Amino acid sequence: MSTLPPETVRRIEDAAALITTGTPNPTNEQVRQHLGGGSLSHISPVMRAFRASRREQRAEQAQLLTLARGDGKVRK
Repeated sequence: MSTLPPETVRRIEDAAALITTGTPNPTNEQVRQHLGGGSLSHISPVMRAFRASRREQRAEQAQLLTLARGDGKVRK
């Protein structure tokens, strides 16, 4: 896989972030449609990284909530 220009990565991430306001897990196809086109071979790796980053953020938030409660139990 070739390295994508930072502007391309930013546009894909921005599109995914906008879509997440209405859909918690945007698909590669939704991002492509939002961008008005694009190659899934470019969108897919950026979206994998985007999803991994979001999972890490959610895990960190859950950990902080657990620490804030002080009981060590995760509540939903």
